[in-house]
Amino acid sequence: MAPGAGGIGRKADPGQNPCRAGREPEGGVVERAVQCCIGELQVPIVLRQLLQPELPAVNCAPAVVTFAVQRALVLATDALQPGSELSVSTRAEGDSVLMELEVRGQEIDRRLFDRSESLRDFVDELGGRLQMDLDPTSNLCLVMELPQELAIGDRDSA
Repeated sequence: MAPGAGGIGRKADPGQNPCRAGREPEGGVVERAVQCCIGELQVPIVLRQLLQPELPAVNCAPAVVTFAVQRALVLATDALQPGSELSVSTRAEGDSVLMELEVRGQEIDRRLFDRSESLRDFVDELGGRLQMDLDPTSNLCLVMELPQELAIGDRDSA
């Protein structure tokens, strides 16, 4: 992974502060952000994680990726109640790296879509996409898609 590239799903060092937005490219941005966010909730919830361990690098600095991931988590977990369920997953798909958040068992504030516009604009500026869906039973699904970093060989052949 090139210096400055953000790693989304990799394992965090257990000795690190999970809330710190580090520059180390091997850091597990999503894993650290989830640990920090859940630690601050002080509400017992069900957490399910399926974080792909070896994701390609994202085409932006780790601190930028960390900010986007943390903002998405804050939006998704804003009104978690005891017993709510948060599912977090990461995966590579095509030329993108995706993070999916699904929240079940809570009343979702419909103003969440308005509040997410600044994050949507931020992710768009990175060349990515942000999708949010709310189903009739108030389950929330948020998908953040960020472009992979170009490999050195890809740049040479372009």
